[in-house]
Amino acid sequence: MHSPYFLIGFGMIGICAFFFFTNDKKEIITNKMDEQDELTYPLMNSTEKINVLLDNRWVRYERALVAQYAWALRRNDRETTMLFESYGEMPHQIIMNIHSHECGKRYGYNVFVFDEYGWQQMPKWKTETISLTYSKKNKEFPNNYITLAQSPNGMWQYGVRCSGKDSGAGWYPSIYDDPFNTRQDAIDHACNYIVSWHRSNPNDHLNAIENKVKELMNINAIQLELF
Repeated sequence: MHSPYFLIGFGMIGICAFFFFTNDKKEIITNKMDEQDELTYPLMNSTEKINVLLDNRWVRYERALVAQYAWALRRNDRETTMLFESYGEMPHQIIMNIHSHECGKRYGYNVFVFDEYGWQQMPKWKTETISLTYSKKNKEFPNNYITLAQSPNGMWQYGVRCSGKDSGAGWYPSIYDDPFNTRQDAIDHACNYIVSWHRSNPNDHLNAIENKVKELMNINAIQLELF
């Protein structure tokens, strides 16, 4: 059985035309189902489900999937419809879970697992932390670091923690970001982000951060991207 993303390639012109024009001039005003719809959606017929889909606002990456799901409902394509609805009971749950699954596959997380709330269980990474701790005036500043993550298929991703005088930023490695082939690629991109952030948020720690970054980045990255 093909994944939903594989099936998107077939008949996209007709699918998109259906999704964007079937509803005539009906205004899409909400991205939330009312309580009654949430209770009854799995019991609705195909036409009712299509109307619910058209009554929701979808972001760009979701639209092709929604269009294909709606097209399968309209054609009474039970195989494709069952594939979509195996990912959840509500439209947004279905579409977001499919998107998460496809993103996870890039990292080798091929098996879809529901959490207790009906959403995809976030995968567990093999992680390591690279500290950019430095000392200034006999005081340590430990709040800048990189979290490296390696997935089952050997791909890499990173998260960062940046801390300046009055502000900070950061995130944890995510399957939604594009993977890196090597550990060093992930480190280089993380270092570039951290330096860029500190330059955009001026503070008297920039030189110390740049010196720590030089120790981590390969020479080509330093020459081409930082200096």
